[in-house]
Amino acid sequence: LNNSQIELIRLHLLELKHTKLTYFFQKYNCATLLNFVISLTGKPMPDITWWLTPKDLIKNAQHAGLISSTRIITPSRWLFRALATQVPLLDQRAIRQQIIQGKVDNNFFQSGSEDSFIQLELAGAYNQYANHAGELNNSVWTGNEEAISKIKEHSFTGMQLSSNDKNNPINTPGDRQISVSTQNDNGEQSLMLTVLPVSHTLLDDNRGYAAESSLQLFAATLKAPLYGGPLSLDRLVFFDMESLMPHDEFTGGKSSRFHIAIEPQKNAQLENSQVFTTSGALGVTNRVVPDVDLFVFLGGGVGFKGQNGYLYTTIETGTIIREVWDMKSLLSITRTDNQIDQRSNYYTAWFSHSKFMNRNNTINLDWKLDVNETSRRSLLSFTLKNIF
Repeated sequence: LNNSQIELIRLHLLELKHTKLTYFFQKYNCATLLNFVISLTGKPMPDITWWLTPKDLIKNAQHAGLISSTRIITPSRWLFRALATQVPLLDQRAIRQQIIQGKVDNNFFQSGSEDSFIQLELAGAYNQYANHAGELNNSVWTGNEEAISKIKEHSFTGMQLSSNDKNNPINTPGDRQISVSTQNDNGEQSLMLTVLPVSHTLLDDNRGYAAESSLQLFAATLKAPLYGGPLSLDRLVFFDMESLMPHDEFTGGKSSRFHIAIEPQKNAQLENSQVFTTSGALGVTNRVVPDVDLFVFLGGGVGFKGQNGYLYTTIETGTIIREVWDMKSLLSITRTDNQIDQRSNYYTAWFSHSKFMNRNNTINLDWKLDVNETSRRSLLSFTLKNIF
């Protein structure tokens, strides 16, 4: 910005000093207000037609040519996890021991070696993480920082880490998506339309995030039977959060879920009924190789069908595989007990395959099979998704 643009923004902020601003989470929030302020520069900012998030604000400013340079500050825990994939476990343990004891060994890091440079950066990341986690006092943390800086200056002059550009928030997929599906649910064929106003799902391309995750706010799905029957609301997700943070022995990591929705659940005959439900789960995720996660979740929830409330439990195990050619698969098996207060249980096998055609378009193929002692129900769907 030039001096006159900066002065105009400064004076406008002074004008707002005593103004009471009504805050609406989805329509008039902190990002919206900053978008208005940035518009004072005279640069064309995109119109606000959907939910505006802080990430959208950054993208809008980039699109308007207001960002001259970008610097990515990597959280120490994320950096440690990223570098740990390139360092043998025994070396990780040795580096951790040096950091905890405050005795960084210069001889451990071979001068000029790329592998040793990554190990030294790993030591720096763990020193920061351990300090934030309260495992180090300030004197040990400071001493480690000084020792690492001296080694870097003496033995690794001019060497630095480079990050994949996909980790830049400006280059991540959009926060909104619309998908159209054809679905065969036990012989009933329907057309489904899903609108997600903000964030992403577990089936999306999450390689730019620290872990496989999902965050959905007010996602709605409409169902239109292809051979007769009225248009209906199949599902309304008020809030859905899911994090499959891989666990490791140095930085821990818990997996969790929380879900509030009006959606179909199954009775003892595996028939669908619309209920209001709140559920949650805790679990563990293990990244066995860089592109394969195994997970286990134990959880449950409370559901309401009419005036009747009930408790139910779930246990799930599965895997997520990030494949070549921009593809991704999810396979899981879930046992559900006492859904819709039927004193019964059933098992669900779910397979989902995604192909990321480009940054904005995805194809999904989903297959589900529900079985119990007396019934079985299958679902097959094909989905086209646009992310923007």
